[in-house]
Amino acid sequence: MHLITRAAAIIARPRAEWPRIAQEEPNIAAIYLGYVMPLAAIPAIASALGASIIGIELPGMGVIRMEPGQAVISGAFQYAMQLATIYAMALVLAWLAPRFGGSGDRAAAFKVVAYAWTPAWLAGVFNLMPTLSFLTLLGLYAVYLIHTGLQPVMNVPQRRALMVTALLVLIGITLSALIGALIGLIGLARV
Repeated sequence: MHLITRAAAIIARPRAEWPRIAQEEPNIAAIYLGYVMPLAAIPAIASALGASIIGIELPGMGVIRMEPGQAVISGAFQYAMQLATIYAMALVLAWLAPRFGGSGDRAAAFKVVAYAWTPAWLAGVFNLMPTLSFLTLLGLYAVYLIHTGLQPVMNVPQRRALMVTALLVLIGITLSALIGALIGLIGLARV
């Protein structure tokens, strides 16, 4: 399925889209190349451009702009961490799901994580304007997408899907915080 069509469908009609996704032949490489890699680039590119062109306002220091080279390095690191995080989260989900009555299929777990992350990547466009970066919170819709995808794709019983979602989100927040701190350290160390 085409990237734009899939992204629109998973956001607008997730309950109808997840069963379609569940029926598709799992191909982690194809999903990575055709879906994850292009979408994961959005927040990385937006952050790099926003930090180097608009700048980041730091209390007591004024507006700080990254040098373009530093912004590219920071954006590349952010991008690489996004790609690694998706795979790590899929492994965690494949491990968690059987403990709650679902399937431990890694390819299915990868589909849930990759497609559920869509709104977070799209909301990353707000990083172009660092003052609007709080709007990346719209990406929290991914939590709902994970929850709705667990039963049709991973066969997690509906009554247990909330617990799996909560645990996966908690692990995801921890990973994201660590990655964000590393990206911040890389970016600020070079300012």
